[in-house]
Formats: sequence, structure tokens, C-alpha cells
Amino acid sequence: MDTMHYLFLEGCSVLINYWKFLSLSQSVSLCSL
Repeated sequence: MDTMHYLFLEGCSVLINYWKFLSLSQSVSLCSL
């Protein structure tokens, strides 16, 4: 159970970092237009 909870938290942080990276690159490409 602890392993599942740890994996869940790891997945959430990875998704959040990925979303931040996507929104950041999107705003950068918008600014360069």
C-alpha cells in the first residue's frame, strides 16, 4: 500500500512538472510570434 501511494505521488509530481513545462513552452512560442 505504501508503494502504491509513493508511486501515485511520484506520478502526480511528474504530471505537474510536465504540465508546467508545456504551458511554459506554449507561452514562449506565443511571445515569439
